[in-house]
Amino acid sequence: MAKFSLVGDEEDGEGPSDARRKRQRTSSASASASTSTSNGVGITFEENQPPPQPLPLTVDQHEQEEEGESEEEEEDGGYGEQEAEERDPEEEIEEIDQVPFSTLRVVTRSRSSSNSIGLSSAANQAGSISVKLTDPDVLDCSICYEPLAIPVFQCENGHVACSSCCGKIEHKCPSCSWPIGYNRCRAIEKVLEAVRISCSNTKYGCKELVRYSDKKSHESTCIHSPCSCPHPGCNVVSSAGNLYQHFRCKHVDCAVRFQYNRTFNVALDANERFQILQEQDEGVIFLLNNSAELLGNLLTVSCIWHCSFSGFFYDIVAKSQGNSLRLQSFTECTKRRSNSILVTTGFLLVPQNFRNSSNELKLELCIWSKDSFPRNFQRSINDL
Repeated sequence: MAKFSLVGDEEDGEGPSDARRKRQRTSSASASASTSTSNGVGITFEENQPPPQPLPLTVDQHEQEEEGESEEEEEDGGYGEQEAEERDPEEEIEEIDQVPFSTLRVVTRSRSSSNSIGLSSAANQAGSISVKLTDPDVLDCSICYEPLAIPVFQCENGHVACSSCCGKIEHKCPSCSWPIGYNRCRAIEKVLEAVRISCSNTKYGCKELVRYSDKKSHESTCIHSPCSCPHPGCNVVSSAGNLYQHFRCKHVDCAVRFQYNRTFNVALDANERFQILQEQDEGVIFLLNNSAELLGNLLTVSCIWHCSFSGFFYDIVAKSQGNSLRLQSFTECTKRRSNSILVTTGFLLVPQNFRNSSNELKLELCIWSKDSFPRNFQRSINDL
């Protein structure tokens, strides 16, 4: 019995074909295909080899294939050739995952103006993260107990110290006696560069975030440093600017008002411990301090200020019966009124016979604005 081989025409699509080839989706028959997920990650999979071409079938083989195809269509519910078009997209994704790893290539796309989503983490987008440091001493020098400052050195056992302390201890680690001061601790230095800490005056209005090593120097000059109201019985504590406004509003009749660079008169009771002065324009509060001693009265002028600086220049003169005593000096800067008189910048000793019949001292006082001096005083400084 003779057997004939039949080969289907691929162009008109009428010839026989492999039944399993009909189930194969068009995406797998192409040379390469790609999908893109919603998060901006593109997955490209490629065929390493071209798809195999169907072999010619004999008549008997063709009949057997058609019978097998009809049985599979009955089992599958009769979907036949439309199965590839009606399949669920989630099933397609699962089939993509079944492709061998060697045929996958992941392509990442960066964020662009077209609102495409890249692979950036939340920490990178925010730029910083919050960290709670339970033991701040780990960032302090174990020798001087001051905040570590770059450069930081370590010994062979990992003990760290600031550069100034390494010279003081003659480059010998106090913890293990190994040499120290030659090897930098880059890890701690990077932490010090990255760490930002809030100023302790946050509740008084400071919003600065400073390096841990700069915290002490910042707070020494922070304009929001707390100052106490000098009025007896008042417990208000706030920044210097707010305190000046508070005193102007709440204790308007409790201070002598004056203007910078202008002389004004003050009558001070010999037994009164202080007199409050307030500048009219800027509202800065000054204290005329008095201490009654056996030889007379010690007089100084101090200022309620948020930080330490050279102070305001002042000129005070005590007069009585044609006699006068003068003191030119700089004010002490303090954050609160002190019960003891400050004499670090000099004082004026006024004898008891300068008191009048009302037991008062008649004084002439002039306070100059910040960083300004009278001409004659400036010339005397230049002559020194």
